[in-house]
Amino acid sequence: MKKIILLVLLSVSTLAVSAQGFDPRFFNNQFSTFGGGLTMYNNDRALNTGYNGEFSIGNWILSDMALRFTFGVMSAENAIQTTSTFINGHCDFMWDVMTTITRVYDADRMFSVYPMVGFGFIYRPNISDGDTSYRFDADFMAMLGANFEFRPHFMKQWPLFFEVKYFILPQDYDFNHKNASLIDLTLGIKHEINYDPVHKRLPGESRSWNCDWFLGVAAGPNFSIMNIESPEVATLERFGWNADITFGRNFSSLWSVRLGLATMSGTTERVEKEGFDAKPYDYTFFNLRADLMFNISNINGFRRGRRFNVLPYAGAGLIERFDANLLVMGADAGLVARLYLTSSFDIYADARYVMVPPRFNWGKDMMDNGYTLVNFGFIYNFEPSTCRYAKAAFRLKN
Repeated sequence: MKKIILLVLLSVSTLAVSAQGFDPRFFNNQFSTFGGGLTMYNNDRALNTGYNGEFSIGNWILSDMALRFTFGVMSAENAIQTTSTFINGHCDFMWDVMTTITRVYDADRMFSVYPMVGFGFIYRPNISDGDTSYRFDADFMAMLGANFEFRPHFMKQWPLFFEVKYFILPQDYDFNHKNASLIDLTLGIKHEINYDPVHKRLPGESRSWNCDWFLGVAAGPNFSIMNIESPEVATLERFGWNADITFGRNFSSLWSVRLGLATMSGTTERVEKEGFDAKPYDYTFFNLRADLMFNISNINGFRRGRRFNVLPYAGAGLIERFDANLLVMGADAGLVARLYLTSSFDIYADARYVMVPPRFNWGKDMMDNGYTLVNFGFIYNFEPSTCRYAKAAFRLKN
């Protein structure tokens, strides 16, 4: 009987520790938002106003950092004075400033500030002006903003928010006007999906910033996909080489962020004039990006001693061609297979697809323009003996 009682107490204690965030699982800390408001569309000719509506779903991956995915629709008058509809989706990082400063997540805090940075796509349908037709493809854009949250005592699970977002659009996006941007002012309501009446929110993992940094070096082949088919360029000629260096941090046993710089070269096809056959063309470019990595091996909790991990990821950044002096925004997605060899060194394989806008390489469609690559390399772990994985360090105030 004593053993049974002891086992029950141990199980309850384990659940209580997990509920307080010391060993968070993936399916904790979700939230969603709904909102709408005013849109301001700015180019070098005028500032026009319109309206917006959006929906997002997110997760607190750390005690003071959230990741969310947002989908929205905006409408405003463009440079040729016709109404444009903008469909957008972006991934945002939100930083809980007050929790970082106080080192305490206060469930009774009525006002919070979350600076944000994000990256995503924007699309607007075809429109025409008189006899001239304009074609618009999906394109990449960046976002900067801030979320101001108001949480009165009787709305712990449904706080209100006001959000300011600044969307940086591609150059020449608005009918060859050099500078164009969108500004959203949004009012809405947030729903804490995993509401806990005691703790109000389950804090994620966190600890000192001097832990869990890593450096990676890799190289491998790439293959160009340009949505242009021609017998002048053989399949083998589309292969090139790339080198990649990355620097990042394991924020928790689930989430890692890395910055990467890749130098790539290859052969593609160039159409000099419409109706002429394509010709082989060599060029070199670099890709500076940030990747968000999710360790699916630890989705049910971190297990010590596990040597092999699988981390799918998605990222965004800048791509520049050296020959054309062309700088564009791009996106990437891939999968890392990581094998721990020693406390300091790992080896890994990285399979990635880099997607670029059509104007980068004479392509026609967004999804069919880019590079597939496979890299092989090693990772050096800083401070591995004491900081292999994150543990909860934030105190909880009820």
